[in-house]
Amino acid sequence: MPGQASKQYAVKKTESGSTVGELRSNKLKQRWDELYEKQKLTAQFMERLMRHIVVKDDMDDKSKLEYERLITVIRSLFIYMCVFAAIVGTFENWSALNSIWWAYVTITTIGYGDVTPATTPGMLLTLLYILIGMGYATEAISNVLQYYLAQLRETIKAKGLKEQMDKEAQYEKEIILSTTKNFNRLNTFSRDSIVINNRKTTTQNRDDIQLSNQFSKYLLYTFVLILLFSYLMRINEGWDIITSVYFTVVTTLTIGFGDQANFYGMHGVNVTNNATLQNNCVQSKGFCMFTSERNCDGNLENICNCTISDKGKIFIMIYWVLSFATLSNALSSMPQHIFEKLYRFFRCKNKKKVKVDSTVNSNIVESQEPFARKLTIAFGLYLLVLLYAFLGGFIFVALEPDTFDLITGFYFSMVSLTTIGYGDITPVQPSVRLIWVLFVLIGFVFVVIVINHFNQLFANIASKMKRIWYKIFQKIGYNDVIHKDELLNVLTSVVFIILFTFINAIFIVIFECSVDEYDTCGNKVEECKWHVGIGIYFAIVTMSTLGYGATYYPATRLGKIWISFFSVIILSNFTFFLESYITYQVQKSVTLISLKMKSEDFQTGMDDFRKTIAIIEEKMTEIRKKQKKKLVEVEEAGDEEVVSTV
Repeated sequence: MPGQASKQYAVKKTESGSTVGELRSNKLKQRWDELYEKQKLTAQFMERLMRHIVVKDDMDDKSKLEYERLITVIRSLFIYMCVFAAIVGTFENWSALNSIWWAYVTITTIGYGDVTPATTPGMLLTLLYILIGMGYATEAISNVLQYYLAQLRETIKAKGLKEQMDKEAQYEKEIILSTTKNFNRLNTFSRDSIVINNRKTTTQNRDDIQLSNQFSKYLLYTFVLILLFSYLMRINEGWDIITSVYFTVVTTLTIGFGDQANFYGMHGVNVTNNATLQNNCVQSKGFCMFTSERNCDGNLENICNCTISDKGKIFIMIYWVLSFATLSNALSSMPQHIFEKLYRFFRCKNKKKVKVDSTVNSNIVESQEPFARKLTIAFGLYLLVLLYAFLGGFIFVALEPDTFDLITGFYFSMVSLTTIGYGDITPVQPSVRLIWVLFVLIGFVFVVIVINHFNQLFANIASKMKRIWYKIFQKIGYNDVIHKDELLNVLTSVVFIILFTFINAIFIVIFECSVDEYDTCGNKVEECKWHVGIGIYFAIVTMSTLGYGATYYPATRLGKIWISFFSVIILSNFTFFLESYITYQVQKSVTLISLKMKSEDFQTGMDDFRKTIAIIEEKMTEIRKKQKKKLVEVEEAGDEEVVSTV
């Protein structure tokens, strides 16, 4: 508002009524006019230099403000994690490290499942922590990526600006030292036309080269980190190298099967009345201890149980941050033409052109036909993912028939590709684990493409639901909303999350309670452990790809088939929610940063400098138009006398 600006900043006026900024701008304009009349080439160089100063100032201000916002968001996320870790840890009687460990693997959606809530208050707080914490984590991730991409673009742009200014300075030096005026002026015209025609292409090629270099560099960093962390876990936990690589990939992709206890040789060993085995259990690598459990006969037995050591948990928390940073930077800096090639490879080749009837409204055809085509492409690619998962199921059944059958192999492939990773079924043999790593790394690309196409469907549905949201906002009198379209996408995705959560919860309870359940001793369980509350907890844990390492998982064949087919859709909707929320937060951040930049420019006098640049650019545009017009006359006339008068 103008009134608010006048209160915040005192604008000084002279006796003539003009502001100090206007006088400064006029004086700079007069000086530039005098300079242009005396030394035209130097004035043109000064104009480009001033534009360079303005762009550099914008880059510095934006970088500073984005860094401040990044630190604020990360600090808020850290406080949020510590508060919930303390509260849930108190209810569950966890140690401080286990509480932080639970908060960390939950917010990062790894979800090993070695530390999970068992009490009702702990589960309710976990649901609240997931639903709210995903927003905090998404905002933090978006700010990290936004800051990195801004730094990358600024580096590329600053390098390009420096190269351009060096070329400008060198060219002006050659002009001044040259003696043939007509040749110089004609060379100036031809040079300007070349720069205008090729500047965009040259800049784009330079940016693609820079991004390709950044992509290769960060991809190499990720690969080196995977190898180093695998070797570190091998030494610290006593695993073999293939098992360490398998666990590293499970962690990097946030699958988190939670089967790490099976990596220890002493896990599950009965050490009752055997001092040697008890000593081996306690002294083995990892964190192993024997606990008393009742067997099927009702007798107490001491069973050795192992999990990741405290030092290993610290290593994992540090590694995941580093690997996420390098992998995200690699994906963010991937050149655009790679995505375009992938899209052209997977899109439908035979497109039918829509013939619009003159009697039909063209807007209706445009709104319906693309959605139908998107729907066809999305489900076509979805079928390819299902076929790939069936192929994986056949492979795992052939390699480990004692662990997998066709349905469990297909189910295991789908929960791996979608990074849910319940961990109820996992490969045992090291060679099969290595094949699984290759299977997931290849199939993960297909799943990302399918999710991207389903996101477009959800975005199309959200755009059609905007009319409903507009009417609701009008009724409640909530019209003055900043970035309303982005907010409406977030609200639509939340509605779908609630809908899919209840659908998943109801169906999984029906499927799991439709079959008799037996305990580990073969006794029939009279009462089904699944109810609506557990179903909602399971649905949210599944939707957020936590999995929690076989804490709650589908045990029946119907439940496995249901999750295998439904997991991609709920994951796509959850991804659409995260992307919508990121877009909304980025737009808000850009708005706040631009307002702060304007206020800083007002205080430092850069706005007056910008006004002068705008006036000079208008004058230079008029001068260049006149010069090009005379150049055309020279080319048409072909007279040397006319050339000398340009």
